Amino acid sequence: MKKKSVKKPNKSVRTPTKNKGLNWSWQRITVVISGIALFLVILTPLHRPVVNSVLGVSIVKGMYQESVVPLPKVSGAVKYNIYYKSSADSTFVNAVRNVNPRLVDYTITYLKMNTGYQYKISAVNNKGAEFWWSPTTNMTNLQSM
Repeated sequence: MKKKSVKKPNKSVRTPTKNKGLNWSWQRITVVISGIALFLVILTPLHRPVVNSVLGVSIVKGMYQESVVPLPKVSGAVKYNIYYKSSADSTFVNAVRNVNPRLVDYTITYLKMNTGYQYKISAVNNKGAEFWWSPTTNMTNLQSM
């Protein structure tokens, strides 16, 4: 017959002991300090804008430009679509759709610096058909953002 092996208790596992005077006070101090740290973390704002870290610095400034496009008043239009492109492009590759007809102008942003742009506007009726087109116009009021 084989001998049954008896497992010896693992010496690295400690059994819980009662807290004694000095240990208890250190635990209490640790809990208080942790509570204060948590309170300070809660008071700290979660979102800090990167731009405000250096006053006067704007990441966008100097990289892009914008243009204000005047909108026509077309009878029967329930919305407008604005198509725009750089002067070098042969087709209109960008569009702003569903522009409210009560607006008098619309600002197109994030246009590349030192680039000429053209636009045309279509009026859309209540059936969704584009029934009126403006002539192609150069954007002349480009301004740095």
